[in-house]
Amino acid sequence: MLEREVSNLSDNKKEKHIKGTPTWIKFYNDDKPKVIISKFGRAILNEHNFIIVENGNKEEFYEYNEVKGYWCLRNIKSIKSVITELLNRYNVWTARVVKDAFDFVSYSIKRVKWIDTFGKKRGNYFNFKNGVWDWDAFKLQEHDPKYYFTSCVDYDLVPFDADKELINIKNKKVAQLETSKWLWESFGENITPIMELIGYSFYPSYKPIQAFVLIISKGGDGKTTFANYLQRLLGKENVSHVSLENLTDDKSNNFSLSELFGKCLNIHDDISKSFIKNPAVIKTLTGGGEMNAQVKNKADITFSNHAKLLFIGNEEPSFSDTSNGFKRRVNIVHFKRIENFDKNIDTEKIEKERGKFVYLCMYLAEKAMAKHTLTQTPSILKARNKWLTDNDLVQQFINENYIQSENSTVNQENLYQAYKNWCDANRIKHPLSMTKLKNELERKGILRISKQLRLPNGKRPRVYYYKNIKAK
Repeated sequence: MLEREVSNLSDNKKEKHIKGTPTWIKFYNDDKPKVIISKFGRAILNEHNFIIVENGNKEEFYEYNEVKGYWCLRNIKSIKSVITELLNRYNVWTARVVKDAFDFVSYSIKRVKWIDTFGKKRGNYFNFKNGVWDWDAFKLQEHDPKYYFTSCVDYDLVPFDADKELINIKNKKVAQLETSKWLWESFGENITPIMELIGYSFYPSYKPIQAFVLIISKGGDGKTTFANYLQRLLGKENVSHVSLENLTDDKSNNFSLSELFGKCLNIHDDISKSFIKNPAVIKTLTGGGEMNAQVKNKADITFSNHAKLLFIGNEEPSFSDTSNGFKRRVNIVHFKRIENFDKNIDTEKIEKERGKFVYLCMYLAEKAMAKHTLTQTPSILKARNKWLTDNDLVQQFINENYIQSENSTVNQENLYQAYKNWCDANRIKHPLSMTKLKNELERKGILRISKQLRLPNGKRPRVYYYKNIKAK
């Protein structure tokens, strides 16, 4: 009888201690709690979404943040803080338990390949604060670990009646958005292609529209303010700042291209007096195909660039490529100064309406992608033609030094020396090589022919001429 009563008291005491404690804490008759490591570890794994990503010999630890909607790169030892916080909550912390629990959890974390997660083609998505934008469905989806985002912009996307705002812009009525007002006053008729480019920057491919943009105007007129605004729209981690000169540098150790990997926009705000050394790079970057890029102190990477190219400056850069593949890609727009900017433009309102404005830009971008071109305004066409004409240095050289003359010829060596002298006289720092000059002349219909001479010493050298032109 007495033994039964003692047993009941012990059972009641045991239940009192168990009540309100997690299942991974077990009490014995001496009232000392014991942490069941396997149960404790599984409880942590159920509460947290951990993965270890294997990339060659490198391993990285990530945790998915449900609130933020993306994966966070962390030190795996941070798990000890999670363990310690839980143990302290129930006054069961010991160094031994922390070690055993950490070992159990770290050995139990799911291991995945980088190429199957963060390294795979992500699909046509962009991560906003309130969800994932799905370009194919053209709607906002819920955050999900499966997208493998590692960042997120700090504002919500706000779908709304885009057509109404576009009508307001077209009719020059009071715009619903302060941002539309700002850009209308800054770009005029070119507000549409600029907004298309902004929306297109959220699309992770360059295949639909192969274009880049130059924004030109005098200094001190707000171009830098616009550039900073674009970075806040896309998120600092999604924007690179490689100069036009560095991108097109044809040096063998050019690491600039790799800086575009994984970015949405490349924007640089000083192209004045730049020279596009290797325009073929621009064609590759805007072409949507894969390319190889060097990475400093690491292995080369192969990737398909989708960072839209936007360069800002006081004057257009010079170049040496007149091929159609390069010419058709450039879009030149001029930026206008807004007098009394701080009084006329409400920057706080612009910041608050980012979610609506981005939706409007993506709405326009979808229509532009269907046409495979940014809107070509009369001013864009005029600026492009002027730039191409002004930069056709070979044509300028020919016009100043030669005339068309049927059955006439000019020795290639003499013409090339005249070309180099002309470049020196005009302070042109980057004359074309003889081969590139030949290619440019042939594009203009000035063809090269060759003759094989017979010399008294028996040698038969081949001499090259350009036909149907002669020196003035």
